[in-house]
Amino acid sequence: MLNKSRSYVTGGAAAVALLGVVMGATVASAQTKLNMATPYNCQEFISKLASVVAEDVKAATNGEVDITVHCAGSLFKNPEIVGAARTGQIDMGTQLMSNLGPENRLFEVDNMPFLTSSYEESWKLWQATRPRLEELMQERGLRILYAVPWGPQNFFFNGKLENLDDVKGKKQRAYNASTSRLAALMDTVPVTVQASDMAQAFQTGIINGTSTSSNTGVASNMHEFVTDMYMTNAWNPKQMAFIKESVFQKMTPEQQEALIFAGRKAEAIGWAQSIAIAQNAPRILTERGMKVHKASGDLMGGLKKIGDTMLDEWLAKADDGAKTAIGSFKTAVAR
Repeated sequence: MLNKSRSYVTGGAAAVALLGVVMGATVASAQTKLNMATPYNCQEFISKLASVVAEDVKAATNGEVDITVHCAGSLFKNPEIVGAARTGQIDMGTQLMSNLGPENRLFEVDNMPFLTSSYEESWKLWQATRPRLEELMQERGLRILYAVPWGPQNFFFNGKLENLDDVKGKKQRAYNASTSRLAALMDTVPVTVQASDMAQAFQTGIINGTSTSSNTGVASNMHEFVTDMYMTNAWNPKQMAFIKESVFQKMTPEQQEALIFAGRKAEAIGWAQSIAIAQNAPRILTERGMKVHKASGDLMGGLKKIGDTMLDEWLAKADDGAKTAIGSFKTAVAR
């Protein structure tokens, strides 16, 4: 009888041990590991924001959803990230929205020079265009989580830029269709260079100038390879973060809610950070030795004419959905 009892105890212990193994395997298999690609260096506030989202989601789901952020284009270069997500090579990513302009003109609307003149107008543009942009991304099997502006775009050149004649024939960095068109209208030579390769391109003479935010000027230490920045506040492009819809649908409702909430939080934080950085960046660049100039009237006049041309060209090719969204924006800003 004692031996029989011992056999029950031994068998029960084995069953408990086996149950523990099975439960452990179930917990392990329930964890969702996701890879998120962002093309910019890890010190950019956009890259840091993606890491905050990953941390928030991991905490909110008790580690059930574990997002690894790969910055500095370590997985895919800037123009490739959306395509990689669509084909399932990555689960999540961030992309400069205007890079998708060739697919639909609405994606590049915030690259139109002087369409917006402030963060308030940039926010109204985002609210007016977001519903249609979300539809367009859903058509590509992707879900927008948030979008954050880089900050007003200025011009970084080595040397004088009092008017457009000063840069005629010089090589200007371009990174999508709209910046290539901008360079052509400025009579500069567009050269495709991604942000991660910008320092080397300047140092080797591949490019002589670029348009980018003063925020990027600080994060990329542009004072080390560019002498002058000209404050134009020409446009305010957004970086959008997204997840593959099929990946999102595999999550539990609680996990989905955590991700959506983290995206909303990131958008609020990101816009506030962008504003603060843009306000402080010119001072920081000056302290580091860069010459920071207020753009001359001649330069602004020339750029605004280019902006009018680009917007006319954009409207001529935009579909009805894009035109309706722009109409909503103009109503919101009383134009």
